[in-house]
Amino acid sequence: MYSKAMAHHDDKDNNDSIVNKIDSENSNSEKNDIASRDKSKSVDKNNQPVLHDGPLKEFTIVVDPGHGGSDPGTGGAITGVKEKDLNMRISNKLKTKLENLGADIKMTRDDSTNLGENEKLSLDDRITFINNQNPDLLISMHHNFSEQSDEVKGTQILCANKNSIEFANKLQEAFNNEFDNKLYYLMSGYTLLKDMEQPSVIVECGFLSNEEDEARLQTDEYQDQIVSVIVDTVEKFLKD
Repeated sequence: MYSKAMAHHDDKDNNDSIVNKIDSENSNSEKNDIASRDKSKSVDKNNQPVLHDGPLKEFTIVVDPGHGGSDPGTGGAITGVKEKDLNMRISNKLKTKLENLGADIKMTRDDSTNLGENEKLSLDDRITFINNQNPDLLISMHHNFSEQSDEVKGTQILCANKNSIEFANKLQEAFNNEFDNKLYYLMSGYTLLKDMEQPSVIVECGFLSNEEDEARLQTDEYQDQIVSVIVDTVEKFLKD
């Protein structure tokens, strides 16, 4: 398991600069990860999720809002916004959009998760939950931070096995096109990803070390753009 990953970032001054991506979870996730939950805001009288009819009705997707509880993740360099809160906000938006297309969405945690500031569960519990869902995709939502440069920005995709490369590449290309990113997807040794049989990715929504990214990542408009890119790519990938 790597302690950090390397993010490639191109700009007009340096076409192949390398920026270290500090991945705090890789060193702390096994002791600081969050509670698993299987809940939906829309339920029938028997407290069962109500699924919509749509193009993704045959698919189950796990959405994993990274960090939580006593593990805040990284923080914004300017405002100090907590990564765990941004992860949750964007994951909820993603859940709603995918459910509207008929997908059965399983969340590792949600707004009703009673995980206090001093509470934590193991990464093994989260992995067990994911495997029990037998999902078609795993999407783990995170935010990045670079201690080497406050200039690097944009959305980056991480994956850890050959089963995930195609999806990771398509998702990275979609983000690059949407936001004029100049980043590449990365292979990561992150434990949550490497043992999954289904396509599994981490979406690093942006760099909280970059002032522009930090500001826009807190807006509904930009969060909605991120979600739209993911949803469009998921639909094309699963239906191809």
